[in-house]
Amino acid sequence: MPCPIRPATRPRGDRKKSRAALIAGAGIGRGRIYGESDQTGSSPRTDPVHPTDLLATVYHAFGIDPATMMYNHLNQLRELVKDSPVTALFA
Repeated sequence: MPCPIRPATRPRGDRKKSRAALIAGAGIGRGRIYGESDQTGSSPRTDPVHPTDLLATVYHAFGIDPATMMYNHLNQLRELVKDSPVTALFA
């Protein structure tokens, strides 16, 4: 079945607030489902996760504190991530 043609103004369709992610390993619980979208799948209904939350979760899984301060390329002290890990994903 061919893909529907989407308008250039909405290249990703109507679901720009809601995405799915599959993550595994590093202590993530098997078969874990986190969050829920609305009836049309266009917006999160419960437990929205920002991409920086997901990055903080990856750092946490590696044993790195997401609030660790490091110097960037301009020699400025910055946090790795300013958000918190989603610890409910872990078994």
